[in-house]
Amino acid sequence: MLTPPPFTSQPKDYLATVDLALVSVLLLREKGSTSVTQLAKDLDINPPRAHRILQMLTYRGFATRTESRTYLAGPSLSSTGIKPGYGFALTRLVQDHITAISRESHETCHLIVRSGTNCHFLHSEEGSLPVRVGNRRGQVIPAHLNSGGLATLTDLSTHELSSLYPDMGEKEMLDLRRVLHRVRKQGFAVNQGMYEKDVSAIGIALRNDVGDTLGALSLAIPTSRFRQVRDRCIEIMVRRCKELNQVLEKNHTTHSESLKRVKISTTGIHP
Repeated sequence: MLTPPPFTSQPKDYLATVDLALVSVLLLREKGSTSVTQLAKDLDINPPRAHRILQMLTYRGFATRTESRTYLAGPSLSSTGIKPGYGFALTRLVQDHITAISRESHETCHLIVRSGTNCHFLHSEEGSLPVRVGNRRGQVIPAHLNSGGLATLTDLSTHELSSLYPDMGEKEMLDLRRVLHRVRKQGFAVNQGMYEKDVSAIGIALRNDVGDTLGALSLAIPTSRFRQVRDRCIEIMVRRCKELNQVLEKNHTTHSESLKRVKISTTGIHP
C-alpha cells in the first residue's frame, strides 16, 4: 500500500473509508494523474472500490475524468492565484462566440487564461458529437502543453520565457522557442496529444486594441478524428477569432478589466 505518512497518531474514531479517500486525494495531488487500476494498486484495494472513490472525488471536483479513462487532479486541488469570479468580464464578452464556434465545428471550445506557467480553463462549451472532449472548466494544466497556453506564450521575449521557465533545459527551451515561432508565423497553435494523448486542439490568442493578450480560445478535438477535421476547424477558428478580436478591440477591453473578479451576494452576481 503506497500512502503518504500521517501527520499524527491514528485517531480513536479512525474511519478507514474516509482515510482511503483522503489518501487518494494526496496521491492524485502528488502524481497529477491516476487510473482505477493504479489507484487500486497504490491503496491495496480492489478496482471496484477504487472506482467508487474516484467517482466521489470527481463529484466534488478533486478529480477530472478524461476521455482515455484516466483521472487528472481536479479544480478543487488547484493551488493557484485564480479566485472565484476571475475572468467574469472576459467570459461574458466571448461566451456567445464560443457557443457559435462549438455549434459550427461540433467540437468543444474552451476559454483559457494564463497565470504564470499554468493555464486556467474559465469556460467550456461542449461539442454535439457523441464522441467529444468533455467540459474542462476549472481545470489547470501547464501552459506549454496545450494550444491555448502556447498561443498566449508567443508574446514573451526570450528573456521573459527563460525567466518563466528557469529550470527548463537548453534543448527543451530551444524546442519551445521553435514551436512558439511557428505559432507566431501561422497565427494559431496546434496541440496533438501533448498533455492528453486522446485530445488534440487548436488555439488562438485573444487580444485588445493595443495588442495585449487577454487569453485564448481552444477548440478541442478527439485525436482519433483530428486529421480529418483539422483544416476545417482551423478555418473556423481563424475566422471566428478574427471577428471576436475585432469585438474586443472595439470594446477597448483592458487586461485588468477582462480578468476582474465579481462579488457574489445573496441578490446575485455583480461585476
